[in-house]
Amino acid sequence: MQYKIKINFLVISVLFLCLGFYTNTFAQSASTTSVINAEVLYNVWYSTTTVNEGDEINIYAGFQNHSDENVSGTAGFFVDSAQISKVSFTANPKSLIKLEAKYTAVRGEHTVQVKISDIKNLLASETEKKSLSVKYQITSADVLNSAKKVTNSVINIIDTYTAKVADYMENLKQPDENSDIISSSSSSTNIETQSTNTQSGGQMTTTNWKTYSYNLLLDIVAFLLRHWVWTFSSIIIFILYLTLR
Repeated sequence: MQYKIKINFLVISVLFLCLGFYTNTFAQSASTTSVINAEVLYNVWYSTTTVNEGDEINIYAGFQNHSDENVSGTAGFFVDSAQISKVSFTANPKSLIKLEAKYTAVRGEHTVQVKISDIKNLLASETEKKSLSVKYQITSADVLNSAKKVTNSVINIIDTYTAKVADYMENLKQPDENSDIISSSSSSTNIETQSTNTQSGGQMTTTNWKTYSYNLLLDIVAFLLRHWVWTFSSIIIFILYLTLR
């Protein structure tokens, strides 16, 4: 009889121990998974509405603690998914605090977001992805560099086309046959043939002079085309001279 009582007492003790362990485990699990009544606000805003390249601005977000206990954590500030700053904070019960970080603006279109990564079970742990447009600050040096690049590009294009036109003009030149005609005229022994060749030679000499002039004109045009910058500058100076005199 006493043996049975001891066994029953042992069984009841084990049951109470198991029940207490299960209750404690359940309570810990429930407290771990319970939602903290606090959140990072959805909006992100900046210290200025117009941002230029190189400006140092402040990025802001809000954290609201609705609970009756202090909530401490760390806020990460991200620009284009790259973290630029990490800020520690503590929010008192029933309070709203401002989170902020500095950022040196880089030109272009960006997205900004704030995340609370070290506190679990918040009502909200991430803000919106807010756009940030950073304007390019144009300087006189930038304008001069851009103008120089455009000018060099235009000059290179014109050089290419004028060289092609100059080559084409030179290919239009006619061969000079004056030496062949003089040679054939001097080798004739017949008087009548000499007279004919002399007249023919005179006609060909005139023709060769025309050919020489034609070829010279083509050479001059080709030269002016290959040195079109100086040609264009001379024309502009001449026009200004006629206008201002």
